[in-house]
Order: sequence, then structure tokens, then C-alpha cells
Amino acid sequence: MGTYRQTIVDLDASAEEAVAWGRRGRSWLEAEGFIRPVPWRGGVAHLAGPRWREAADPVSWDWRARIKELEEEPGDELRVITGRTVFVAGQGDSPAAVCPRCQSATSAWSGAVIDTWCATGAADLDCPA
Repeated sequence: MGTYRQTIVDLDASAEEAVAWGRRGRSWLEAEGFIRPVPWRGGVAHLAGPRWREAADPVSWDWRARIKELEEEPGDELRVITGRTVFVAGQGDSPAAVCPRCQSATSAWSGAVIDTWCATGAADLDCPA
């Protein structure tokens, strides 16, 4: 068992567009009842709202999420992150980097490569092909 995240990426959005679209998306999810704002540590956390089941597809082994009468909701929050971001759960193999020229994939990258990519938007890896 673990935490599963849904990631939505727009590779063509500028930094300014990403921030605006992220705010608009979060506002829409809240207005539709998929998430709800909750005061948390001097700020706001966005937790599952009353219509969360309509937006989620619980996996077959998640028996608690399938109980319609269960008043508890999923326990993690929604976060909108804009900018270059890498999500690595730390379980299993490293995710693959894909060569933009030949589309070959490699998981032979280091933390230094990720740091460079986050700082500059580009990093060099040897093409596996």
C-alpha cells in the first residue's frame, strides 16, 4: 500500500500561465465540490470534498474507499505545484528520462542531473541509443 498521486503536466505553459491555470483549476475543483479548503497551521489545506468519489477511481483493493456510507475521506491533500518538479516515491526503479531526439529511455541519471535540470531547465545525459 502507499500514496498514489495524479500529476497533470502542460509542457507548453509558460511559468506565468502555469500559476494562473493552477489557481483556476484548484478553484474549479473547489466550486464543484471535489475538494474543500480546511484551515491548517495558519494556512489552508485542500482535502477531499463531498463529491470526491465522482473524480476518483478507487482501486479494487481499497475497500474503505468503496464503502459509500463511510464518512471518512481520503487523508491526503491536493497541492498545486507549478514549475519544474520531479516526483520520486523512492520505491522501485528510478523513472526513465527520455531522449528528446530519438525517444530512447534511460534510468541512469543522478541527483546532480536533476538539480541541474531544476535550476536551468536542461541537463545533459548520454543518449542510450
